[in-house]
Amino acid sequence: MREIDNINEVDIDIEGRGFDDEELRLLYAKNQLILTNLSEYWKPLIVQGKTYFNYMHGHIFDSKTREIYEQVQQKICIEPKLMKPKINRIVGEVMKGKRSGKIVTEGGMSAEEVSTANLILKYFENKIKEQENLSEMLFNGCVSCTPQVAMFDLAKTAYGDQMAGLTFEVLKWDTFVLNKYLNKTDGSDAHTLIRIARKSKNELINENLNRKKEIDEHYKFLDRAETDSQEMLEHTTGLTVEDARFLYYDILAGATHTGLDGRMLCCERLSPVKVKAEVAIATETEGDNTLDYQMRPGTWNDERWEAWKKQNADKYVYAEIEINALWQSRWTQEGLMLQNKLHWFQEHDDKGNPILPCVIFIPQIVDGLPTGPGADMQQKLLMKAISETEYLHDVRCGSGDLFVYKKGSLENSEDLPTELSIGNGIGVADPKFPGKIRDNMDFLKRTANDSYKNYSEKVDRDMDDETLLTRGVMGAHSPEQSNVAKTTEISQALIGYSFLSDSFNKSYFKAKNLELMMIPYVFTEEQVIEISDDEEQEIQTVSVNQKENDLDGNEIGVTNDLSSVKWRWRLVPGDDSPTARQQELNEMLIFWNTAAPTLIQADETLTLLSSVLMSMGGNKTAKETGSVIAEKAQVQAEQMNQQQMAKLMAELEERKAKTEAEKIKAMRSGFSFSITPEDLAYIPGMYDILVQGNYINTGGNNQFQLPQEAQPASAAA
Repeated sequence: MREIDNINEVDIDIEGRGFDDEELRLLYAKNQLILTNLSEYWKPLIVQGKTYFNYMHGHIFDSKTREIYEQVQQKICIEPKLMKPKINRIVGEVMKGKRSGKIVTEGGMSAEEVSTANLILKYFENKIKEQENLSEMLFNGCVSCTPQVAMFDLAKTAYGDQMAGLTFEVLKWDTFVLNKYLNKTDGSDAHTLIRIARKSKNELINENLNRKKEIDEHYKFLDRAETDSQEMLEHTTGLTVEDARFLYYDILAGATHTGLDGRMLCCERLSPVKVKAEVAIATETEGDNTLDYQMRPGTWNDERWEAWKKQNADKYVYAEIEINALWQSRWTQEGLMLQNKLHWFQEHDDKGNPILPCVIFIPQIVDGLPTGPGADMQQKLLMKAISETEYLHDVRCGSGDLFVYKKGSLENSEDLPTELSIGNGIGVADPKFPGKIRDNMDFLKRTANDSYKNYSEKVDRDMDDETLLTRGVMGAHSPEQSNVAKTTEISQALIGYSFLSDSFNKSYFKAKNLELMMIPYVFTEEQVIEISDDEEQEIQTVSVNQKENDLDGNEIGVTNDLSSVKWRWRLVPGDDSPTARQQELNEMLIFWNTAAPTLIQADETLTLLSSVLMSMGGNKTAKETGSVIAEKAQVQAEQMNQQQMAKLMAELEERKAKTEAEKIKAMRSGFSFSITPEDLAYIPGMYDILVQGNYINTGGNNQFQLPQEAQPASAAA
């Protein structure tokens, strides 16, 4: 086994050790060999990505082909920029389809804390320019078809920034490499990231103040050395000949400090290592094999850590155990180690693996390799450029007017090219030449060959079919096409890019969770934050980490302690994106114009309509509308019942009064009166009154049959 394989970064402290230290040279060699190995794996994909970006910018032909067209064949190269509008359309639709979510915590939180958390998240989104960065990441991924990374980092100096210098930046897609064989489009299986950037001497010193002396010495050494760091590597033990050879050629390929701009190639590797550390272990876990722990954030001082332990004494126990942690190594291509320490960000997934402080997006993975829309368009764009170039040349050189005349019929025939090219040319006929002028000359029309034009149009049709981005989807509108039909056409076409939408939503989900994880690293001090609330159209003020003291001045707690709970982002059930809501609204409009009128006519109480709407479970808008209509229908039904009861009671009172009046009138006049069983049914107690007054004979020969509804209580018993 090679000695370099046994090097443990955790055991090496670089403070105060020169660039030529034996152990640091081996540490440099290990990091550099890892970079070389990963670079070889990703290089073909990066080269392809640069090709796709050239196509997007309208640089389709390679230099040799362009030289043959322009210098040898005297043709004008036409390289249409068709990829950009198509990718822009895809990006716009995918961004509209972002899934919404909500903040949850482990153990729950009060309504006030939930409100504070949502306001803080809005503050994050605005400060880090979330939407712009995610759009850029999505666009670059669709074009280059390579993994994209948007990374969180802490600036060395914050100058009172309320975000403590937190930055969120989309890395240029060809300036980093990840570990091999990624299988998840959100990069959740990425555990190693190496960034590469050119740095001047001043930049290196400003970013690594503790290594200023070593940086100065290293530059002096490089000024003396003629072969870069080869002189240093030749005397490094523990390196095989093969390792040294790879490192030597890699350094020469960089050529970062001599003959160029004086900047060095600086590399930074983030990867997991095993370390012993004091951690807070949760006392309540979901299973015997589950270990939920939290490391002390690197930005916290001892006072902050002790205060947190005091506030969470009942939730965690503290112990020193061996865990996986995120490690940071930084070095220059020429062999100078700049940093070798724990990274400031220490969070873990549900398997205990360190989480990289970055959002990773891969459009699609097919057969184990990243791909995307740019790769699908490449061949057709090349075919389009060739056909357009050839057709333009044919139009220029294969079409025009040809003036034919009999030799000797014109005196100024040598001036004809000039005369024919101006607005009013003059041709002088020879008077001695026999015959009429019109018989001695003629104009012939030359037309270009339409084969390349037809082929170019065929390429357009093929590209529309392959990419699913037809002219209608790209914005062309037919007067005969309704808005609903056009929306449906766009939705159906973009179904073919559902893989892209799913991949982006996974990365977006990770971005929101990372933002919440950053809170304890950013808001470590008491401060007041002003947040613009777009919904309320006002500025809201939130006090965070505000200390509470008793009457004696002793600290008893912290209000809005942003590190007191673990916040997480969870997707809401179903698709709640703007695109989905628009589609649901379109479906509702179609339903309302077709089936709704019939349902309303069949049931004026709207009960049937609300039932149908609420049964459309896949359409949230319909379900919510049905619920509202059901509530209103119930109120309306109750009102109708009350109105009907009032009307009935009024009718009963009217009949009762009428009957009483007729009875009194009959008694006074000595005339009899008549009453029907139906009348008694509407007048409670009237039957007993008539029996007691001997108006009704209840004997055995009584033929009067009282309706069941008007039977007296005694008779019913």
